Amino acid sequence: MQIVSTRTVVGMEIHLELSTQSKNFTSAPCLAHPDRWDAPANTLVDPVTMALPGTLPVLNREAVELSMMVGIALGSDIPDFCKWDRKNYFYPDLPKGYQISQYDLPLCVGGSIEIETESGPRTIRIRRAHLEEDTGKLGHELPGGGKAEGSLLDLNRAGTPLLEIVSEPDLQSAEEAVTFARELHALCVFLGVTGGVMQKGHMRFEPNVNVVMTLEDGSEVATPIAEVKNLNSFRAIKGAIEYESKRQVEQWKKDGVEMGPGRKATFGWDPEKCGRSCSVPKRMPTITAISPSLIWSHSEWTKHGATKCAPGCLNCPKPGGSGTPASMDSQKKTPKLWSPIPTSASSTRMPSKTPHPKQPTPRRNCC
Repeated sequence: MQIVSTRTVVGMEIHLELSTQSKNFTSAPCLAHPDRWDAPANTLVDPVTMALPGTLPVLNREAVELSMMVGIALGSDIPDFCKWDRKNYFYPDLPKGYQISQYDLPLCVGGSIEIETESGPRTIRIRRAHLEEDTGKLGHELPGGGKAEGSLLDLNRAGTPLLEIVSEPDLQSAEEAVTFARELHALCVFLGVTGGVMQKGHMRFEPNVNVVMTLEDGSEVATPIAEVKNLNSFRAIKGAIEYESKRQVEQWKKDGVEMGPGRKATFGWDPEKCGRSCSVPKRMPTITAISPSLIWSHSEWTKHGATKCAPGCLNCPKPGGSGTPASMDSQKKTPKLWSPIPTSASSTRMPSKTPHPKQPTPRRNCC
């Protein structure tokens, strides 16, 4: 069957590191803050970052506020209730063995951003934006450029607040995807929520690409979606989408495989080794389990009788009454990292919050 025409369809996932003072669920300093961009490896680490036994996450209020700021700028709805979930999978730079993310009740829902195209202005819809935590970083080179025998683990980035923005598949070409990426980058830098240095991973783009082909009998066939991971330049976005648009058509001519359940593939992008058009299959976990995550907030610690909140709560003043998170030095002088969790029956009650209208009354796992 001959192909009469093709149409590229692109949806974008954007991972945005928020430049908060502390990490998302602990008071350890955040690598994405401008004061710590060049911090030596494994110097922004604490027991929560390392997932030591007995540690508990405490949500960073500043990260929530910055995420809501981005959502409002995009025209998103901010629901009265959201929750966090554990995304369970193994990866060497994920100390806990799971990532605290948001699954069915994200922080921002809907929205849009307008871009200029050759045919005039177009509106690109935003599906959602949810707040999660970043992973650590694996390196394979020694200082000075020598090759390491194994992998080098740096946990400075682990726990950094990460806002994932997901667009609808409204982009129709590599040029439109680049324009969309530039507009979103400019917006987030203008809002001051991120440093926006893409070479440092402050914004990482992951286009989901497939091709809709019109055949000579008038029917349409869609190729399986390919997700290209962790692109940190506009040139890489353009090159990866253009390559995938051509590769998928040629692949369909060979095997005739169409889009369907379980047929989405994940790729990396390495323009230096293979030129500007090389996708390399990247191994990803085959099973990801989602479960609710218990996160304590300032109101819960104080309401349930704890003598003080956990370190890093933005509502608790540090010594001197500044109202900012306690410094790492002040934590070292504190004999206990965590206040005890009360065991009375009253501690199992939820704080007074309005449930999502379409959801059952939630358990104690909200912010």
